[in-house]
Amino acid sequence: MGPLSPTHPPLTSRSAAALLAAGLAALSLGVAATASADSSGDLAKARAQLAAVNARIHEAEAQRDALKTQISDLLARIDANRRALEREQPQIETIRSSVTDVTGQVAANQAALDARAAALYEQGPASGLALLLDATSFTDFADRLQYVGTVSRSDSDLIASLSAQKAQLDARGTALSASIAALQTTKASLNQEATALAAALAQQLTTITTLNQEQVAAQALVEELTPSPTPSPTPTPSPTPPPSGLTVRELIAQDFAPQGQTVVTQAMCVARLESGFNPDAYNSASGASGVFQFIPSTWAALSPAAGWGGASVFDADANVGVAAWTVDQYGWSNWSADTKACGL
Repeated sequence: MGPLSPTHPPLTSRSAAALLAAGLAALSLGVAATASADSSGDLAKARAQLAAVNARIHEAEAQRDALKTQISDLLARIDANRRALEREQPQIETIRSSVTDVTGQVAANQAALDARAAALYEQGPASGLALLLDATSFTDFADRLQYVGTVSRSDSDLIASLSAQKAQLDARGTALSASIAALQTTKASLNQEATALAAALAQQLTTITTLNQEQVAAQALVEELTPSPTPSPTPTPSPTPPPSGLTVRELIAQDFAPQGQTVVTQAMCVARLESGFNPDAYNSASGASGVFQFIPSTWAALSPAAGWGGASVFDADANVGVAAWTVDQYGWSNWSADTKACGL
């Protein structure tokens, strides 16, 4: 009996090659499946990262909006304080001038009385008596006696009246000085508050800028991992514009135009009331300066945020530009005293 035949026929070279190809194909499919799974996981992580960044951006923007509301209220209070200072400072200067004038009149009348008293003293009682004894009749005597009494009373009454007027002016001046001192204290407090809020807003804007950069990076990663990427351009900040060479009215018309013709008309009215369109206008009582009369603390806070950091408040381009930005962000709160006159 011969040897048993094998169950399967012997492999040919063609069969071996086919089996090898099948094995490689299976291995390739396994690797591809693994890679696909890894890519899908990375995409999910990227999308989760993007969602987290977006949530943080929304939170930061909400905080920024709350700060903007606080700043708007603060600007209105600063404006009211500034107007009060500018209103009361001239009054106290007028009162001081009046007190000086009345004091001089009191001193002059007192000196005249003193001189008359000294002359009478040197001449002795006879001089006054002679005035009366030289009367030609009883009626003349009575008239001379009344004259002497009237002169004495008139001088005394005048000095008393002037002294009372001086006392009233002194009291009013003291009250105004106390009021101005209180306003200066309020001004200092508001300036501190403005500085703190400006710093908080700047920090918030920095945070939002950083988050926006993270958002761009996360979005780019998502798009890279997504089969059909749709890249979006990254916004770049606008540089501080150079001087325009325009007149103040032209600057106002240009910078406020995006907010509509009504706002342009309001801006023209405010600039006319505040400075008469004078870029060099300055109020010594409050420190308000330039076309739209920014006080130092608000200029220091608002100009960098508006893209004019480091610019002079007397630079018309900067002053009008910051005013336009402020109105766009906070409305007319920084010029609330002009509401009635300009229909704000």
